[in-house]
Amino acid sequence: MFAIRRAVADDIDAVVHLQARSLQETLGIKTHTLEEDFDFYTDRVFKKCTVLVAETDGAVVGYIGYRKDWIDHLRVDLRHHRRGIGTALLNEAKRQYPYLQLRCFQHIPARQFYLRRGFVEVELTDGQGNDEKLPDVRMEWRDIGRHLVAKQPEPTP
Repeated sequence: MFAIRRAVADDIDAVVHLQARSLQETLGIKTHTLEEDFDFYTDRVFKKCTVLVAETDGAVVGYIGYRKDWIDHLRVDLRHHRRGIGTALLNEAKRQYPYLQLRCFQHIPARQFYLRRGFVEVELTDGQGNDEKLPDVRMEWRDIGRHLVAKQPEPTP
């Protein structure tokens, strides 16, 4: 069982470690030091994004960072995959915004995760624009129901 709550400043350390561990386990790479990640999350992510964490037994096992129309980060500890945590975090962002976009690497399972949750691929890149230099994909999601506006008939003269 897990619970989702708004992140607080005390969660930065757990989120940074989860991010670093996730990149290492998923991609086998480390692009930044923990200090650089900590500064980035403190100065940017926690200041500019809504950050939610998922907890199990008091430990942060997942998080999402999003803003107006972007999901900047979504990570779930590999030991807690396939328990609905990523979907629950993503659904919180979807409840707030009728349009979201994100980037993920082309060769990781997250790509299929987003496709199964209604995202569509709109742009493929060679990865030269990201820190890891890995091919990525920009994906978009729209809540069609909130985008439809009933057209009112024109008044007759």
